[in-house]
Amino acid sequence: MPKYKDGEKHHLNYNQEQFALNVVNGMNYTDAYAAVYGEKNHGTCQTGGKNLAKNPAVAARIQDLRDRMAYKLMWSRAEAEKGLRDIFNMCMDKGDAQNAIKAVMELNRMCGYHAPTTSINATVDIKTNDIDSIMKNLGFTRTEKLTDGQG
Repeated sequence: MPKYKDGEKHHLNYNQEQFALNVVNGMNYTDAYAAVYGEKNHGTCQTGGKNLAKNPAVAARIQDLRDRMAYKLMWSRAEAEKGLRDIFNMCMDKGDAQNAIKAVMELNRMCGYHAPTTSINATVDIKTNDIDSIMKNLGFTRTEKLTDGQG
């Protein structure tokens, strides 16, 4: 008898186990109850399914199955990175630089190494005095003076 995440051993009969499996596989409580017990009356299935799902042992089994399924389906960050590196290496081996670059770009996006870009088109009129002042504020010193239009 399996121990569930809550640390308890739960005793389920065959129908309860099948109900839990049906729920985890996507059926609602009403349909899961009808499938297991062969009941045709919708109201009976609705009440029975709701009550069965409230049973602590059945509820624990449903949660346990969901947790196990989620763990199996989980794609870790490390696996995703390895997959993208493998794609990059495969593309490079084949000389497919375009798709290799796409793999690197996706890896960079996944790791947060990208920033949205903004393009600004503007005309700025800066006088030589302004440049000297800006450069001084930034800690740069100019070795030669600029003259108008002669750089």
